[in-house]
Amino acid sequence: VSDGLLRFLGYYAAEGSTDGGRVVNLSFHRKETALIEDVAQIARTVFNKASSVHYEKDRKGANVHINSTHLAKWVVQQCGHLAPNKHFPAWAMRLSLEQQKQLIRGAWLGDGCHFKKIYDYGRYPTLREALSYTTISPTLASQMRLLLLRQGIYGGLTSYLAPKRKWPSYVINVYRATDFNRLAELLGLEAAKNPSWSEAAVYLDPQTLYTYPGQLQERSYQGLVHNLQVVGGESYTTLTGTVHNCRFWKEPALGEALGGCTLVSGPIARGAWCAIWSPPKGTAPFTWFPRMLEDAPKW
Repeated sequence: VSDGLLRFLGYYAAEGSTDGGRVVNLSFHRKETALIEDVAQIARTVFNKASSVHYEKDRKGANVHINSTHLAKWVVQQCGHLAPNKHFPAWAMRLSLEQQKQLIRGAWLGDGCHFKKIYDYGRYPTLREALSYTTISPTLASQMRLLLLRQGIYGGLTSYLAPKRKWPSYVINVYRATDFNRLAELLGLEAAKNPSWSEAAVYLDPQTLYTYPGQLQERSYQGLVHNLQVVGGESYTTLTGTVHNCRFWKEPALGEALGGCTLVSGPIARGAWCAIWSPPKGTAPFTWFPRMLEDAPKW
């Protein structure tokens, strides 16, 4: 799998369409000449196809056309049709980290932006920077976030529905200085001039991301609760994180075996007990995670 092919799939996921299945069309700003030339070269060297550029009159857009029914059908099979259904190919999610950099690069240069905003904190206005990626495909947003995490880059994922819009937008913001600079290097951009928000918002090790829940709500509920369980390790992943089979202990006698855990009666079931790990008092957020991970096997 060539670097050019992976960048092309990234471009298509961000900016592509097939015009009824007859032609592959990639839309860029007319000033993005480097991207336009890259697509033309990929079409020529990877697909052995000629391409043409059509500039929109009285507008700033430029469309790169590759006339090929077979190529149009293939990219739809690989990355989906219409913006809400776009996705990366499943096989691309299993490639090496170096190869996936090209996929990220193509998609981000298509749908990403360098966000800058001045926040007024009284006497000292502060410039904050972020690299942002926006899509209306929830699958593509989740895949992009996973690809970034594989590169050791944390990006916050949010969604919103703009007025008069049919589909919600999903936005990935890479704002911590460490993550910003790592992604900027991958994209060939300059490093952040101003370190952004706190590095303590998350804890990221080579295999796992730990972060706070965005919001906790308590609601009254009556009815059946369906618990999905798996055999073996009893943990499984979803698009947004890792979850575990629901469990509770009928007896609080496990307290001593749980080390730093505190056993409290909880709402799981009457007479049941939950294990709560409490960080040492006075410690900064997530600085106590290594200690918790060391104690976890004792649980």
